[in-house]
Amino acid sequence: MSTERLHKFLARAGVASRRASERLIRQGLVRVNNQVVTELGTQIDPLTDRVEFDGRQVVADARFVYILLNKPTGTISAAADPEGRPIVTDLVDEDFGRIYPVGRLDWDSEGALLLTNDGELTNLLTHPRHEVMKTYLVKVRGKVADADPKLERLRAGVRLDDGYRTAPAEIMWDSDTGAHTWLVVGIREGKNRQVRRMFEAEGMTVLRLRRIAYGPVVMGDLRPAAYRRLSEDEVEELYRAAGGKRPALSASRGRLATKQREGKTAAHKAAKRLSGPAKRAGEPRPPSAGDERGPREDARAGGNRRASHGPSRGPAKTGSRPGGGGRGGRTAPETRSAAGARSQSGKPAAKGGKPVRSTRTASSRPASKAGGGGPRGGSGGGGPRGGGGRGSR
Repeated sequence: MSTERLHKFLARAGVASRRASERLIRQGLVRVNNQVVTELGTQIDPLTDRVEFDGRQVVADARFVYILLNKPTGTISAAADPEGRPIVTDLVDEDFGRIYPVGRLDWDSEGALLLTNDGELTNLLTHPRHEVMKTYLVKVRGKVADADPKLERLRAGVRLDDGYRTAPAEIMWDSDTGAHTWLVVGIREGKNRQVRRMFEAEGMTVLRLRRIAYGPVVMGDLRPAAYRRLSEDEVEELYRAAGGKRPALSASRGRLATKQREGKTAAHKAAKRLSGPAKRAGEPRPPSAGDERGPREDARAGGNRRASHGPSRGPAKTGSRPGGGGRGGRTAPETRSAAGARSQSGKPAAKGGKPVRSTRTASSRPASKAGGGGPRGGSGGGGPRGGGGRGSR
């Protein structure tokens, strides 16, 4: 293998982000061949040089982990927190190893959050020059029309409280109840609390903010605090969305091929429109979704919105589809909830109290038993290859 910069190697190994790795090097916490290195830009050969961080050898695993988490409110988008607050990595199985969030979602925001140990992909997705679309469902106070001047100004770009002027945003009206309005908002930037600050600049109050898609990867019907592994196709699509190319020899640890449901609501269709390539200057914005019925508030859930969001690009693909094992052995993506229980897409996760870590490793394959839910499924299976049907494979 050719040489690479030390901070890139540390990021690829999952020690920290590239920027944080640079800080670790400057602080003298990294050794190369038993020598402390503090100079940024130092080149190493991962095959022959021994790299240590905090007294432990660092090895870059070529197998990467890619996870999509439905982040609940009241959690920090970080791998550690000095104040001891709940962090998103506590919601996933520790057997995945050290993974970290791609970007962030605020404490009081929820929705799609990517977690990975692939430093190259993280850098591609978070660097502003790549303009990867992030799509949100935003609930604002009051009744707002699609042609409201405030929304038109947001679409053109507004000046935030710190003087920064935002790039044009994609905004589509979704639904309203008279007391509040749901909007689908797509932005290609990632400033701190940007969506909330954009609406505040126009005197609008955001009551709820949920990210429904990160680039081409759509959250779908994942329940809060549940997660699933990305398919190989989704990883490839993320690289393409960021203008990069996935290394030819990289492979996912615990590989799982999945298919997602085709979206049915206006919000699904909007997410598919917004996840496309960056719009050139002078091009008209996508048509409004105002003439389509979007998801409504669920009165029984006290105003919680219930929605399922499908894939973000192109027509529905043929092949395996979500559902139980049943006829044909078609399987659904594996998901896990904060209670440590696996569930099939569209089925509620097992109830429980505090989050419980599973001791099952990502690559383990226990022998299947009748009703045991092993990876190849018995009569009550639910693993990555098994469905609920008897004898399905």
